[in-house]
Amino acid sequence: MKRVAYIFGIGVVVIAIGVLVLGGDDKKRSPIWDYMPRAISAVFGPKPVKEFAMIDHNMQSVTHETYTGKYLLTFFGYTYCPDVCPTGLSDISQALDILGPNAEKIIPVFVTVDPNRDTPEILKEYLENFHPKFVGLTGTKAQIDTLAKIYKARYVKMKTEDDDPGTYYMGHTSTIFLTGPDQQLITSYNRDVKPEAMALSLKSILLR
Repeated sequence: MKRVAYIFGIGVVVIAIGVLVLGGDDKKRSPIWDYMPRAISAVFGPKPVKEFAMIDHNMQSVTHETYTGKYLLTFFGYTYCPDVCPTGLSDISQALDILGPNAEKIIPVFVTVDPNRDTPEILKEYLENFHPKFVGLTGTKAQIDTLAKIYKARYVKMKTEDDDPGTYYMGHTSTIFLTGPDQQLITSYNRDVKPEAMALSLKSILLR
């Protein structure tokens, strides 16, 4: 019985994806990576962004209500990140530049997973290297854990070979998450997505 239910569940997901990808007007069809998360969401229900409280890079308290009515592009990382983070933030910045005026509806958000080193001041200085609309968020470990859990983002502290307690790396999810004005998760982009492809997907979502 469990096997039958499992197979049935997979079948429903496949059908939902097929309908969303193949149906509709070709001229209005978005890239396939846009439909995949929404197809799964259609089966298992929406994924709302629940309550959270953080501090932004300007030392202002923010909550989930602060961004109601806005699209958020959220990335989890840290300022000492040697490669993945600067690349991801640069990709987001380029995608927003490509969007032009349409980018006004989107707020890019960088959530640190290293609050011990990433103070609001450090975040502010770091984000000056990227799109001017970027918002940096930090908080206590508990607050960051809450937000990471909402997005199902993961991170872990990793020691370096010299065992210096002040020198460490943070392994973390490199996914870029897009939530809508209603704070529902719309889609996500992996680390390999090109800025042009991200911009195309975002534009199709914004123009719905």
